[in-house]
Amino acid sequence: MTFLSRFLIFVLLVLLVSWVIWLVRRVRFWMGFLTGRPSRPARPLAEKPEVALHRDPVCGMFVSPEISFTLEQAGQVHHFCSAECRERFKNKQPRAANG
Repeated sequence: MTFLSRFLIFVLLVLLVSWVIWLVRRVRFWMGFLTGRPSRPARPLAEKPEVALHRDPVCGMFVSPEISFTLEQAGQVHHFCSAECRERFKNKQPRAANG
């Protein structure tokens, strides 16, 4: 046998073994599906703390307080999605009269 024929036989055997492994996994999955047992035990979902989202008063987008641009006026904190929205909000607010 030549090297090329041995190599082709090796490649065919690798393909055959990988196909058999794929087929066995598929059969195990469908047998678990038909019997009502999952093929893998369910992992509990990681508990994530809920984060309250704040609505941007300019564009209406909901934004997380960790990444928001904030502005405090008259004791109230406003949350913005961008510095541009924060500037628009500041420019639309009535200015206090001097004097």
